[in-house]
Amino acid sequence: MDFERYLSLYDTFDKGHDRRHVDAVVEHANALARKHLPDKLHLAHAAAVLHDIGLVGGREGHESRGAEMVATDPYLNDVFNKRELKQLVHAVKQHRASTGRPRSVLGKLVSDADRVGTTNHLYRAVQYREKNMPEMGPEDRLREAAAHIIDKYGPGGYGRRTYFPETDERLDSLLAPIMKAYNAQDWGELDLLSKSAGVMKDLLIDVEERVREKLAKYYK
Repeated sequence: MDFERYLSLYDTFDKGHDRRHVDAVVEHANALARKHLPDKLHLAHAAAVLHDIGLVGGREGHESRGAEMVATDPYLNDVFNKRELKQLVHAVKQHRASTGRPRSVLGKLVSDADRVGTTNHLYRAVQYREKNMPEMGPEDRLREAAAHIIDKYGPGGYGRRTYFPETDERLDSLLAPIMKAYNAQDWGELDLLSKSAGVMKDLLIDVEERVREKLAKYYK
């Protein structure tokens, strides 16, 4: 199956939902599927790739928009049978932490993969506030972003509604340093935690672009 037509959409999304996000979601979804859904590895991979394509129309309601895009896509209708397509539509529509209520194993698997589909939840939350709340100062933005992540992914948070123990373990490891720095009011450490993945991400993007340019010249 040719996924590039869908993966390329992530190159146009915000930094929290870019190509690296979908790659991480696909990686975790595939790992979970090998253990919990071994007979539907192809569906797990496809659902992970497709889960955020509705962002072409904006963040609000992107899960429903994406599900409709999957249901009406001629290529997907040709590749998958009706039962498989229905499962993909359900997984895409129910993947979002704040609104999703997946019933199928596939839906739960993609929902969990999306929870840990980022190298840095804090970086993503800070980026959102920089874009949408420019009136906030850097320290307030960082403090509020950290509080949001702890509230969302901490015990009882809506983002902690997970379905597989592997996801809980991964979230614990991601959340622990943020909670430690926040509780100690160590804003310098929080700043480092928020920027580390972002800086590395930008470096990797730069390296990849340079490699592509050199290869393009070499194979001309």
